[in-house]
Amino acid sequence: MSYPASPRRLLAAWLIDLLFFWTVLIGLSQLVSSPYFQPHWVWLAPFYVLRHFLAAISTTPGLSTLSIDMHDKVPAAIAINEDLFSIGLPLVMMVLGSIVLVSPATPGSILPVMGLDGDPSSKPFVGFFLIGAAVALLRQLMLARILSAIFFALALVSVAANLSALDAYVTDMLVTNRVADGFIAQPEDVATMQWLLRIVLFGVPALSLIILLTPAAKREELADLANEPSDQSLPRPFHQIPTDRRHYGDLPGRMHG
Repeated sequence: MSYPASPRRLLAAWLIDLLFFWTVLIGLSQLVSSPYFQPHWVWLAPFYVLRHFLAAISTTPGLSTLSIDMHDKVPAAIAINEDLFSIGLPLVMMVLGSIVLVSPATPGSILPVMGLDGDPSSKPFVGFFLIGAAVALLRQLMLARILSAIFFALALVSVAANLSALDAYVTDMLVTNRVADGFIAQPEDVATMQWLLRIVLFGVPALSLIILLTPAAKREELADLANEPSDQSLPRPFHQIPTDRRHYGDLPGRMHG
């Protein structure tokens, strides 16, 4: 049994397709030094046409990831367990994974967490892991929930163990940007940016762990509908037709004479 996909699930499919298209476009622009592959808003028109065409004849990465068929329906087991966080968290993980994949591996551009600064070659592994785990979470696989929770727990440990390196990273980045703009980085600005980065790097994994370790909300209205026939317009079987109608013998006879 399947149910119509919710509006937020359909919107998430569009966002995943756009993210996939944009990531491929950025990757091509890095491989081919051509101005035609530079990300620009004019690419939105070809994206819309291509996405509409693929959705009409087959599927798209977003529709396939979210288990949406050609009739915009999803399996009942996934629809019942769907909530805002079960879609929002994987989308954030996909965005982070895509950023890790396409970000340049130049010195000073990589956060000193999860060993990425010491071994830039591990960037593809981390990026593909985040994207793969996000896809599995959208399909509501239990193993993906466990692996993602372990990853975010390791991220928290890594951030806590590299606080001094993170502070130095923020200082170098802010000083470099201010000098390039002709300004001087003030100590209070550096301290503010360091605290903001700590809040983000601690808050995102911690919030993700809370979401992953909390059972998905059950939708009682969908569970009740699952016990009802899926199509009320079909004719009833012969043995279910009510038999309490009046028969010919019960009708009053015609008066004669």
